[in-house]
Amino acid sequence: MYLKQILIVGIAVALIGCEGGDREVSDFGTTNTPGTATISGNGLVGETLTSVLSDPDGIQQNTVAYQWNGDGTPIPGATSSSYTLTADEGREAVTVSIRYTDDRNITSTAVSNAIVARPLNVSPTLEVDVPSAGAIVGQALTAVLTDDNDFTVVNYQWIGSVTGPIAGATDVTFRLTPAEVGENISVSATYTDDDGYDEDLTSAAVGPVTSPPPEGAIVLTGEIEVGATLTATLFDGDGFAAVPSITYVWEDENGVELANVVTDQLENEFILQPAQLGLSVTVTATYTDAAMNAEMPSATTRDFIHTYVVEGEVTLAEAIGLAVDGDIIGLDSDIGADDYQDMAELEITTDNVTVRLVSGSTAVITGSTCIVYGSSTTGVVIDGLVFDDLSNPNTANCGEGEGSIRLQGSFNTFSNNQILGQIDTRPSHIGGSDELHYMTVGGNDNMVERNLFEGLPTSEAKEGAAISMFISRSSDADPVNQPNGSNERNIIQYNLFRNFLPDVVESDDPAEWDTDSNGFGVQVGRSSSRDGAGFGGHVVQYNRFDTVLTDRRVILVQGGGNTIHGNTIVNSWGNVALEHGYDNTVSSNIIISSGVDYEDEFGGITVGDNLDGGISFVPLGHTIVDNYVGNISSDSSDRAGLHIDSETLEPSDSSSEVIWTSGLDLTNVVARNTFINIRNAIQFEHDANENSVENCQNLDYVLDFDDNLVANQSSALSIFGTSAGAGRTAIRLDDYTVDHGCRLDDASEFTNTHIYSQAISDTDLLFRAGGSALVTGVNGNIFVDGTEDAALLTAPDANNLVEGTGADAGIGADIDALTFITEDMVGPGSTWTATP
Repeated sequence: MYLKQILIVGIAVALIGCEGGDREVSDFGTTNTPGTATISGNGLVGETLTSVLSDPDGIQQNTVAYQWNGDGTPIPGATSSSYTLTADEGREAVTVSIRYTDDRNITSTAVSNAIVARPLNVSPTLEVDVPSAGAIVGQALTAVLTDDNDFTVVNYQWIGSVTGPIAGATDVTFRLTPAEVGENISVSATYTDDDGYDEDLTSAAVGPVTSPPPEGAIVLTGEIEVGATLTATLFDGDGFAAVPSITYVWEDENGVELANVVTDQLENEFILQPAQLGLSVTVTATYTDAAMNAEMPSATTRDFIHTYVVEGEVTLAEAIGLAVDGDIIGLDSDIGADDYQDMAELEITTDNVTVRLVSGSTAVITGSTCIVYGSSTTGVVIDGLVFDDLSNPNTANCGEGEGSIRLQGSFNTFSNNQILGQIDTRPSHIGGSDELHYMTVGGNDNMVERNLFEGLPTSEAKEGAAISMFISRSSDADPVNQPNGSNERNIIQYNLFRNFLPDVVESDDPAEWDTDSNGFGVQVGRSSSRDGAGFGGHVVQYNRFDTVLTDRRVILVQGGGNTIHGNTIVNSWGNVALEHGYDNTVSSNIIISSGVDYEDEFGGITVGDNLDGGISFVPLGHTIVDNYVGNISSDSSDRAGLHIDSETLEPSDSSSEVIWTSGLDLTNVVARNTFINIRNAIQFEHDANENSVENCQNLDYVLDFDDNLVANQSSALSIFGTSAGAGRTAIRLDDYTVDHGCRLDDASEFTNTHIYSQAISDTDLLFRAGGSALVTGVNGNIFVDGTEDAALLTAPDANNLVEGTGADAGIGADIDALTFITEDMVGPGSTWTATP
């Protein structure tokens, strides 16, 4: 019996040992000694912590399991003997729990000591914030400390560049005293951040500190928008009475008193009201200083008062969305968190809203940009903005064939702005044969004036214009040049177009520039089909084009009833080209080329080319009068002083065919123009590839050529100092042959035209009906070979303009009626206005 009881007890004890539960007593009745887990390290994020497990009773290694914890919460996946701290554990107490069975079969869990994880040290920054009034005696400087590791207690010390540490200046702010005048001021900060890192840094210095003027002065601060508070701070080098009596009077620019306050305070505030919108505000303080001087200083806001002052895309979009009729939105410098780069499409849909640059702002709109005038708006003004490195987003209002600005509606204005360049790589939605403009202009009676357009690329596969204007014709059944109330009478004036340059060379001739024939300075009309026979009534006048190096057309016209007047085009390439449309006028323009190649380095070689031109027109009833064209040296079938173009006179060009079959009077008047020192002064073109009844064989056109002066000079006597007109033939017929090319209707006339050149014509100009050649010297004409240098001319003026005198008086352009436009006369901020 006893033997059976002992056997049962032994079996029970054996079963307990195999169960393996956590116990403090071993199988042999002895007390278990607990194991310990430890971890060590500095607790830096990125550091690897390693655990150490020890147990006097031994450890069965195959039973060990780890779990790392942050503030007592298991860290997912952290089940190894070591763990690398991450940012997720920043400032948490990290431990490891280790469950194991010792050699006595006792299963235990040991929890390690805690190590508080701390982030890596991020270098702090320390700056001095200077009040808007400046580092002036009496103003307070503020230390601005930034530390991602956070901080609580900081020891500041303000430091003078001459005196060193300033006694007692140990606060976060320091008010400047006369003792600091002339010194630059910095501040140091020493502290231990919240992650235990010791820091010691010194700011950059600001200053020098200046004294307030001996006379009283006011510094005016605050946003210049309705609802904002303006603060006037008064300074006086002579000081103030113990209890000064100061009268502050606030007035708008019209002298209307807004507030009159008597106080003993050196600061006074005024809250801007809607009545001040569009007006500047002035505050005047009247008082007697401590030296018994009567003082009356004043200060005026840096600009007039706006409805909204914005600092980037987000606030600009909000302001446009909130704007009501008459509101003014001002673009101030961006603040970093918000900027004007790669903005979403912005459409202004409210009438009479003005968007402008605030005085002193450094805001520049860059990248993908699409600003749209709503199609039904009127009175909207965008003024004084700056754009650079532009492209556009692929939206309904922008994208391929559009620009970064879409001007439409009626009586809207784009003025005093600067567009300085496009991005080098065009966006993916703009292909190599797609146009990307600076701006497009539609609607009626809109104005683009006094802007700077600069840096538009003109290379191959970079098609587009600074300004591309719409012309519309409602249907194919509409008469030619019939107004229809859509896309009419827009005006481009007093603008400066400058430095449109190629940056790619010809693949088969790396010494020549590769320009794109669909690059323009201004494009008036955008279609050679139906709309090309429509009426635009647009005006491009009193602009300056300087170094606008387009391929064939510095100004392209594709529509009717437009006027190109009073522009100055210098050092540029391409023609003023009337290619489609009826009854356009080109008048009183000055076109003077450099007469030499544009050269620059490209790929280690010097690249040079010259594609200069004058005026070209397809003879569909146009008027070309009172222009001055000089120093054109290009030898091209597409470019000349006056190029009579037949390229679009073919049935496949639907708008031209509509015009020549319309029954309209297609007489072309070319009168009172001066062509001086031009390689090809007058050039008649046909398309040599067309041998059927096409081109100008489709049209008996009338050319009324009166009172024009062609004056070529030798290199030695050239008023331009070039050989552009030396040894040249004045009238060229490009590849002219019998029964092919442009012949003139019997009604054509050359009257009182004087041509002086080495040779007059390379062949006779024939009437279509087979009559006598026009170059006969009758009707007051002077045409004689070998007359280079023979024109009787006035002395050149400062702009190399001359006119006929003696026998040539009254022939050619009257330079007294022309205006040579210089850069200071046009563009942003200009005020010159032409005299009609």
